[in-house]
Amino acid sequence: MRILLCLVLLPFPIPSNAFAGPTAADSVAAPVPAAMARAPADTARARALYIVSLRHGEEIVAARAEYTGLDYVRIIHPDGQVSSIAAYRIRSIKDSEGTDWTGRVLDQRKAVGSAEGIPHLSTQQDFVLRGRPLAEAKGFAISQVGFLGRATDGPFHFDSKTLLTVDLGAMRNVSRRVALGGNLYVAGDDDHVHFGPKVRVRYWITRDLSADLAPGLVWWGGTADDLEFPAWVGETSVNVDDILVLTAEVESVRVRSNGSEKQETSLFLGGKIGGEGGLIGIAAGMFVLVMFAAGAGGRL
Repeated sequence: MRILLCLVLLPFPIPSNAFAGPTAADSVAAPVPAAMARAPADTARARALYIVSLRHGEEIVAARAEYTGLDYVRIIHPDGQVSSIAAYRIRSIKDSEGTDWTGRVLDQRKAVGSAEGIPHLSTQQDFVLRGRPLAEAKGFAISQVGFLGRATDGPFHFDSKTLLTVDLGAMRNVSRRVALGGNLYVAGDDDHVHFGPKVRVRYWITRDLSADLAPGLVWWGGTADDLEFPAWVGETSVNVDDILVLTAEVESVRVRSNGSEKQETSLFLGGKIGGEGGLIGIAAGMFVLVMFAAGAGGRL
C-alpha cells in the first residue's frame, strides 16, 4: 500500500519544508499589532526623565525642562503637573544616564526633554488678583492703595504734604513682556479729593519685578472756580512681586489767580500696597476718601 501511494505522489513536486516547523523567517513576516509596535518607543520616551537638583538639596523628576525667558524654568512633571522654578535655585539638570544639560537650559536658554504623550496641565489662569506674566495669567487686577509725600513745593491748591491714592482696574498680558490696561484713580487729602481714568502699561522685567507707566486725566476736582479741568496725572512705578509698589507721580493743573493763568505741577513720591492686600486696603482707603470729600466740600 505504501509503495502504491509513493507511485501516485511521485509526479507532483513536494516542498522540502512541508513537514517542518515554523522558521525564523516565518516569524519576521508575521504581522505585528500597531499597539505592540509602538510600545518600545513609548517605553523609551517614558525613561527619558531628567533630575533637576536644587541648591538646597531637593531633587525634582521632570519629563521636560524649558527656560521661560523671565529667569524662570518651567518643569513639566511625568504626571503632567507644571511648575516654575527660579533659575538661580537650580544647581544642575541631568538625565537618567548622568549627562549634564544645565548649560543648555540656563545658559543657552533652550529646552530638554519632551512632553509628548503626557497629559499637560497648564498653570495659566484667566484672571488673578496679583499680577503675573503671560505664562501664568492672561489678565490680572490692579488694586493699589498707598500714601505719597510731596517732593516739591506745592501750589496753593494742595495744602497737605501727604496724598492718599487708590488705583483700581485691570490689565491683560499681550505678550511675555508687556501688559496693557487701565484703572480708576482716586486721590485726596483732608482738603481736596479728585479722581479720573488712567491708561496703564506694564513691562515684565522678571516674574516678580515689573515697571508701570500710567498717564491719566483728572476729570473732576470739585467746585473750585480757579481750577481748569481736566488736569493731568502721570505715574511711574516699580512693582516688587506686585505687593510693594514704589511710586513717583506728577499732578498738573492750570490755575487762575489774580487775572492770570499758570500751570502748577506737584511731584509726589511714596509707596503703595498691591495684590490681595491692596484690595483690603482699598476698602479702608475709599472710606477715608469719602470722609475727606464730605469734609472738603468737593474741592480739588
